[in-house]
Amino acid sequence: RYSIVNWLKRRHGWNADPTTMITTTGIVIAIFNAVRTLTSENEGVIIQTPIYYPFYEAISSTKRKVVYNHLVHDENGYYSIDFEDFEQKCKDPNTKLFLLCSPHNPSGRVWSETELRRMADICFENNVFIVSDEIHSDILRAGKVHIPIAKLYPNEKQLIVCTSPSKTFNLAGNELANVFILYRDLWNRWENEGCSQQPNPLSMEALKAA
Repeated sequence: RYSIVNWLKRRHGWNADPTTMITTTGIVIAIFNAVRTLTSENEGVIIQTPIYYPFYEAISSTKRKVVYNHLVHDENGYYSIDFEDFEQKCKDPNTKLFLLCSPHNPSGRVWSETELRRMADICFENNVFIVSDEIHSDILRAGKVHIPIAKLYPNEKQLIVCTSPSKTFNLAGNELANVFILYRDLWNRWENEGCSQQPNPLSMEALKAA
């Protein structure tokens, strides 16, 4: 735990609480668990396309409704958020969850603080839960800074953050990811419903070495 939180503090300035962390075999598993735990069948889940395909599968395979907030790109291939559409989708009372990819895969966008705050404020004002996949947070071009969304909202109950060393250190086969659940009742629910998996000793040592 402390290898992880110390890394997040050194690299991104986020004072993550180690007691809010749950381990799992991967972020994709965590996303599937989040969709099943936080929504019911036919309820809406927002994704920003183009997006890593398991985001879509986590929604469609569990009989939830895929809600698209298509990213807008210019002639140079630069992607930005259609905030008017995003807010409209969040205001739909059937929309319950937003799967945020930060930094975004595959566009490569590193969201600014302004963009993160605007998305988050719209979600929280409309009671839309955010699950933030931050697996690519260490793969940045010079001059770019990743901002963990939980750093901006340290006391927000409607927020889960997922991290992993797998992309940074090419450890996808290590099967170890970290899920930070800031709301204790939800943390307990994930534990009780078997949404966490204990890593094996080799995975833990590989993470610490990385």
